[in-house]
Amino acid sequence: MIKLKDILNEKFDSKAQQRYMFKNKPKVAKKLASKMTKQDYEELPDKVDEALQYNQIPTSMMKDFLPTGAMTYTTPEEKKNALKLYKDLKDTINKFWKDHKINRKIK
Repeated sequence: MIKLKDILNEKFDSKAQQRYMFKNKPKVAKKLASKMTKQDYEELPDKVDEALQYNQIPTSMMKDFLPTGAMTYTTPEEKKNALKLYKDLKDTINKFWKDHKINRKIK
């Protein structure tokens, strides 16, 4: 059984985001920090000026929007349904961000 949260990778996008998260959401920041290597920290930019683009929906959002097990599948039909659900959620989030002029996008 494959769970989407196991294949998604989520890390800080900038040092500014890291500082903000440790100040305002320390539990989430510690979780993100635990997934980063020393090299990841060294490569972090100070800020991200361009539109923040995600390759996939961040796992923290997935947990907020979908019930546990919604992205778990064992058959081809369940996989097809999970991928459709993922695409619909991605499109909805991107539309929301665009409508509210939030400079982010999920590819």
